Amino acid sequence: MEMDFKEIEGLMDRFEKNSLTELEIVSGDLKVRFKKETAVGAPAASPVSNTSSASADIAPGNIAQGYTSSDEAGESDGAVEVKSPVPGTFYAASAPDKAPYVKEGQVVKKGDVLGLIEAMKIMNEIPSPVDGIVSAIHVVDGDFVGYEDVLISIREAEAGV
Repeated sequence: MEMDFKEIEGLMDRFEKNSLTELEIVSGDLKVRFKKETAVGAPAASPVSNTSSASADIAPGNIAQGYTSSDEAGESDGAVEVKSPVPGTFYAASAPDKAPYVKEGQVVKKGDVLGLIEAMKIMNEIPSPVDGIVSAIHVVDGDFVGYEDVLISIREAEAGV
């Protein structure tokens, strides 16, 4: 049995709407694990894992971040690509009537919030991994993003800048 992303997304939605607290599905070398806990700040769910022996919990504000240098991807500008750590909805601002967290050309410091990803009704802040200048924003407010989709590119600041 092969599962595609739409089937997994449907499972996430059904799991969220029922009273189950844990669900694990194994299909070949694909393992999908969902877990709800009632304690505030406790892990809300686990992402898809491509090996049957590994899984990692997602907790609000404590999600694994995906960052790569564009040099590693074969680009020459050396920008750091900030990738989505989870599938969900990207929000550029904290509310519809608020200014976006960042704009192209803006200087950011390591740890500054670049945007939010809503996954399973949990808002996850996406922090800047480096000091630098936002060179490109690859998504639009309200876009659905997949796991490791590139959200923002940041040119690292020179020392002393």
